[in-house]
Amino acid sequence: MVIEKIFIKDHKNLTDERVRVKYGILAGCFGIVTNILLALFKVIFGILAMSISIIADAINNLSDSATSILTVFGFKISSKPPDEKHPYGHERIEYIISLIIAIIIIIIGGSFFVESVKLVIKKTDVNIEIITIIILSISIIVKLYQAFFYLSISKKINSTVLKAAFRDSLSDVLVTFTILISTIIYIIFSINIDTYIGILVSLFIMYNGIKTIIESSNLLIGELPNKEFVDEFIGEITSHSDIEGYHDLVFHMYGQNKLYASVHLEFDYKKDILKIHELIDQIEHDVYQKFKVELVVHMDPVILDDEELNNYKRIVTNLINNQYEKFNLHDFRLIRTYGRKLLLFDCAIPSEYTEKKYDIKHDLERRVKDTITDIDCLITIDIIIKYSD
Repeated sequence: MVIEKIFIKDHKNLTDERVRVKYGILAGCFGIVTNILLALFKVIFGILAMSISIIADAINNLSDSATSILTVFGFKISSKPPDEKHPYGHERIEYIISLIIAIIIIIIGGSFFVESVKLVIKKTDVNIEIITIIILSISIIVKLYQAFFYLSISKKINSTVLKAAFRDSLSDVLVTFTILISTIIYIIFSINIDTYIGILVSLFIMYNGIKTIIESSNLLIGELPNKEFVDEFIGEITSHSDIEGYHDLVFHMYGQNKLYASVHLEFDYKKDILKIHELIDQIEHDVYQKFKVELVVHMDPVILDDEELNNYKRIVTNLINNQYEKFNLHDFRLIRTYGRKLLLFDCAIPSEYTEKKYDIKHDLERRVKDTITDIDCLITIDIIIKYSD
């Protein structure tokens, strides 16, 4: 867009964190200016027309400008580098700002819901002029442009705050359009549904606030990357022929540009450990260059030429597959000491079995011991992380 070209000289360098912050601040400032102007226009004509729905919509725009101010503040704070107390940076401040914004939105929506209900009871009249229709039409056009401006920048810098701002602006378009329709109905048919539309507007405001709280809370608690990203990520780390398998892939997000991951990669125990170390370094480097993810790889040596171990693995795999679906094994080892054999392995189970994992552990250990009577068995239960679509 033209605006970003004017205010951000290096606007194409999207990998630079400083450029990302500039985009966020630009979007916030654009929102402040447009929302305050819209709010002023609507307050003036809402008072003149004695329309609670227009005034409610104006206050909604005013709350949007407060949101934009917090957005600018959030991008400034989140751009601060890591320090002693915050070694992973400050990018999660974006989610906290979103949470604060959501609470403000809900309070405003709730207060206007109460006022609208009071006016329904009082049955107040409205004074509609043609200029009101013009003001509302201009508002819809401005809000549409604002929404797609937010959407464009959110896609470029992958910002959850601006994605929420896009949805908020788009819902504002719907709200204002609804008010416009009610205004036209009053002019043509003299039917006053203004206060009822005011109730609808307040409900829309509160709905957006609740939705933002849920999204921000999920990000603060810890969400998973989407499945498409994870599949591409796995394809990259397992693309080398020396890798026999992988497990225990975990992601940790501390902001849109602060993603950490760890994974266990399996290698034939006969391979040269120095060459494996070099390969791991290369994988970690390639992953960062491609995905901007700080990856830590744990090397798991696997024995491929032990017939007794392989036989036990086939028996246990069949045993588990017959009893449980979607379970899988890794880190399968056989320890031979003092004439005894100890079979150790990890069993990864779907998350829906989490509450029963200890029962499953004991059940599997019993079944393995009953089937292979000359060994002891120790099983570690892992939870399979299901990545979102």
